[in-house]
Amino acid sequence: MRKKTAMIGLALAVAALLLPGCVSAEKRKAAEREKDPQYQYEKAVVCMQYGMVDEALKYLRAALLLDSRHALALNLQGLAFMMKGLVPESIKSFEASVSIDPGFSEGHNNLGTALQEANRLDEAAAAYEKAYALDQNYNAAYNLAKIAYLQERPGQALDWVQKSIARFGRSVLAFNLQGLVFEALERFDEAAASYQQALRIQPAELNVQFNLGVVYYKKKNYSLAKDIFTKVLDELVRNPKAGSDELRGRVQDALKKLEGR
Repeated sequence: MRKKTAMIGLALAVAALLLPGCVSAEKRKAAEREKDPQYQYEKAVVCMQYGMVDEALKYLRAALLLDSRHALALNLQGLAFMMKGLVPESIKSFEASVSIDPGFSEGHNNLGTALQEANRLDEAAAAYEKAYALDQNYNAAYNLAKIAYLQERPGQALDWVQKSIARFGRSVLAFNLQGLVFEALERFDEAAASYQQALRIQPAELNVQFNLGVVYYKKKNYSLAKDIFTKVLDELVRNPKAGSDELRGRVQDALKKLEGR
């Protein structure tokens, strides 16, 4: 019994000697991690996932102080600046990111988005085209289609949006935009089919439902158009957060036009 007690005492004494060493090793490891720009960047990524933009920027500043050429940190910083409405700062950050890593497709696409936000459309299109040239980036193709549509170039818009869909066939935004382009080209059957495809992916998307109703109105199928508009308005009344006041106004105006038909 005495022997066993002595062994336990010895084990505790050894543990007491080793424990400070283990704690010190952990502290050293933690201190080393803090000096790693990738570790600071990864902490920023987690913060962005939870919407903690200011906290993310703090870690990104730390990452860039350790490595000013960390392209991913610069890109994420650009996204954080965009979320805060700091568009000129975001442009600078994205430009720095792609100058360090010219092959970073998503960085060029993000730069295009910031430039488009600043209404520098020709520069935005050039950035999107670089992104698409690198790896057929479907977001870049969609963005090029959107610019072409807004500039009333439906033929080019259709070409780009179909390239986007060919790369990723589950985008509600792309199918909705394709429907708008077909409408601009007065190809109403194809527009309706495109909106219907978008609704197969996301049945509750009220903006797409409204656009489908508009197409049926243009096809003079007033009964079906009225049914769709009424359904959208009922959902907006039941759940005001499902859509914007602007959408509600458009639906109400459409129903007024249909009165008496």
